[in-house]
Amino acid sequence: MTGNSIFDPSNTNNLRLPCFMTLNKICKAFHELTPTEMYDMLRLRSEVFVVEQTCVFLDMDDKDQLCYHVLFYNEEKVLIATSRLVPAGVSYPDMMSIGRIVTSQLVRGTGVGKELVEMSIEECYHLFGKGRSGSGHSFMPESFTNASDSNSRARYTTRTVSTISKW
Repeated sequence: MTGNSIFDPSNTNNLRLPCFMTLNKICKAFHELTPTEMYDMLRLRSEVFVVEQTCVFLDMDDKDQLCYHVLFYNEEKVLIATSRLVPAGVSYPDMMSIGRIVTSQLVRGTGVGKELVEMSIEECYHLFGKGRSGSGHSFMPESFTNASDSNSRARYTTRTVSTISKW
């Protein structure tokens, strides 16, 4: 099923996965991604940012090649969440950041997004140290973790996350 679309805006049946799902969590540098992983990542980002959120922008901004990427796959090998870990000097002169945070509609409201953000922060610290961190968009963690309705969850499926040290 890898590479197949999991987003169909007309189909609202069976959008929730069980809380006990097993996730395959991956963190890799861009050059370590397989062609399938890269395709899955770019496809999920397009499904959410361009199709679902109707946010037309150039996703491929020449930063991915300099970053690490967190990928969460479910048991069926479908990519359900991803983020981009950006080292200092790429988006900000002396701050690392996390960007392109996205979760599939399949897992919104299940806690997967929170797991993604937590792992992304841990991996940033592991890869880049505990230096300064930031982002390009305002985003309050309380809004992300407390989003309770589908409209809120869609609103907080954002491309970047604010200062890591506040988490």
